[in-house]
Amino acid sequence: MKKGFTLVEMLVILIFLSVIALMAIPNITNMIKKGTDDKYNVFLNDVFLATEAYLQKHADDYPNLNVEGLNTYIYMSDLVDEKYISTSLVNPKYCIDDECTSKAIAVCSNDNCIVDDYTIIVTKDEDGKYKYELVNGIADE
Repeated sequence: MKKGFTLVEMLVILIFLSVIALMAIPNITNMIKKGTDDKYNVFLNDVFLATEAYLQKHADDYPNLNVEGLNTYIYMSDLVDEKYISTSLVNPKYCIDDECTSKAIAVCSNDNCIVDDYTIIVTKDEDGKYKYELVNGIADE
């Protein structure tokens, strides 16, 4: 008697494994995306906390800061120059394993990133709370 699998048995196993893979791949992709999103939210929180600390010290330099609905523009290079942000901070959406794209963040641990490439827009809302937005590039004032 010969030992081994028949063609039909091999096809059944192959189909079974394919079905499992088709169900698993979207879940794995979503988990990776969620991990990147979580890292990006932590990154944004760090940038916005640094911006808040910077504005507490330099509030007099920004007259629009306390006017409801008007934008105040803070440049990433200012936060870096005054050491509110570490030069090793990276944007997880654009830097993976120390490889950064042109949209990385002003602050990277390698030479691929540009220091003054981001702007934080701060706006005071009707409740007196500040809203922060990070934009790529130098925003028009």
